[in-house]
Amino acid sequence: MLQGHNSSLVFYGIEALRRAPGDATIMWRAGVIYEALGRSPRARLLVERALAANPHLPHDMLERARQILDRPSTPVSAMSTE
Repeated sequence: MLQGHNSSLVFYGIEALRRAPGDATIMWRAGVIYEALGRSPRARLLVERALAANPHLPHDMLERARQILDRPSTPVSAMSTE
């Protein structure tokens, strides 16, 4: 899907989270990136954290969050190390 860009997307997502760990928008965006990369458990975790930090995100972000959270997912504890 995003072949060739995976490592850059993950790097910048992690860097953004490191610089602003409590920013709900950054957590949400990182979750969307992980979802696009097929890393649904990590995406779900980040989206859940984003919603916990700010349950009043804009409507379009909330709708995308619902889509991610509604997908079946393997528990994060069962994920391999990234």
